[in-house]
Amino acid sequence: MVSLKAYVLVKVELNCGRRVIEAISKLQAVKSADMVSGPYDVIVATEANDLNDIADLLVSEINAISGVTSTTTCLAVTAQ
Repeated sequence: MVSLKAYVLVKVELNCGRRVIEAISKLQAVKSADMVSGPYDVIVATEANDLNDIADLLVSEINAISGVTSTTTCLAVTAQ
């Protein structure tokens, strides 16, 4: 059961957007990855079981991709 949704805003080096999206899209926890305009280059929608899984995704996988310069994570909050 997935209990946590997050959006990761990614900045990438010049001309690396498509390659970074291809690499991110292959990651298991990633639901979508799209190029966007504005202060960030890519937005990633992801789901995980807990904060540790989100942290592992960021540190071990997304930030390790060549061309990624920084990330900002936005945790989704669901009102019930």
